[in-house]
Amino acid sequence: MSRGTRTFNYTMRQRLKREHIAIAVHQTGDTDPPIMSASLDLTSYSLPPDASVLIEAYRHTVWQRFDFGTVRATCAPEDRVLRDFGAGEGLLFRVKIVEPGAGEADAVRILAQADRLKPSEDGPRRSLLPLDPDPSLRDEVWRLDIDENDGPLIKVSTHLVRDRHALARSPAFITLVLPEVLRRVLRWALEDGLPDDGDWDTPRGLWIRFGCGLIGQSEPPDEVDDREDGADAREEWIDQVVTRFCRENRIDRLFSRWWRDDSPRQTGGVA
Repeated sequence: MSRGTRTFNYTMRQRLKREHIAIAVHQTGDTDPPIMSASLDLTSYSLPPDASVLIEAYRHTVWQRFDFGTVRATCAPEDRVLRDFGAGEGLLFRVKIVEPGAGEADAVRILAQADRLKPSEDGPRRSLLPLDPDPSLRDEVWRLDIDENDGPLIKVSTHLVRDRHALARSPAFITLVLPEVLRRVLRWALEDGLPDDGDWDTPRGLWIRFGCGLIGQSEPPDEVDDREDGADAREEWIDQVVTRFCRENRIDRLFSRWWRDDSPRQTGGVA
């Protein structure tokens, strides 16, 4: 495994076919870091036998690289723990075959590559809204981070929360956080209008499809896609989705079970 600053030359590279790559992510418990496994079939490619095989796991701006030997002798490293992520949800992978003989400081020519690989069904199912432990959050409990390519992610402070999944299942989080997160994510998903026909499997498209599914639509009305005067239509559609989400999850009842107006008031806050 390596986290060096090696740079790559992307000219004249072959494209590795997805059917020749199998990647899985395994996680034994909520607090344990995930472990990746991979197998490759490179026999049908014209590649130097001593070219290096690298597999990179990434999510948003975080990435981790693993050395899988050479084309002649592909070998999984003993340490395949994804320590830089903390959760297997939402991970993507890329495979690079790079020219042999270059040092870490040299520009390395990529001979073949496959990118945006999802783990196989043996790994965890990809979540629309992954939770990621974040040691940099010391004063905030959570933060919504939206990446243009990878979509939304909720970062949870490791200093304030020991079990992020328990937090996400808590009545306070479900009632006070999730409806507003859904609203903000749908606004992001629709900020450039509806996806093109081939883009419905992107994070934006998947979130819009999620919203449509909640209110029983095949797709949002045409007015939502109008960039000039469709702002009200978009907000009305988002309101419908969030309202349906709250009703299906009985947010009002769940909230009333844990919150009382006559509860002892806490110090601090904004009021």
